[in-house]
Amino acid sequence: MIHDKSVIKSIQRGVVAENVLDSTFIEIDINPVNPEKTIVIFNCLNYSSTNVPNATAIAELVNGDTLRIFGNYITSYGMIIPKCIWQIIEFN
Repeated sequence: MIHDKSVIKSIQRGVVAENVLDSTFIEIDINPVNPEKTIVIFNCLNYSSTNVPNATAIAELVNGDTLRIFGNYITSYGMIIPKCIWQIIEFN
């Protein structure tokens, strides 16, 4: 007998692109997941201009309900996060 049971429990997705004042990161509230059964897929466009050379970002799952995104380029106006997409996949 074949069981029709997916190995994926949930998928959450989003897009972020922000200028952030007074911080080096932003936090995104997500639906609760088990961090031990979860992966984060994160991809950014490498934004570059004469004013902002090579701005990019990284992400980490802080706990079961928070995704933290760090930008690498700080200006006098704040941190720049280029357009990034994220996916959080929780497995059974």
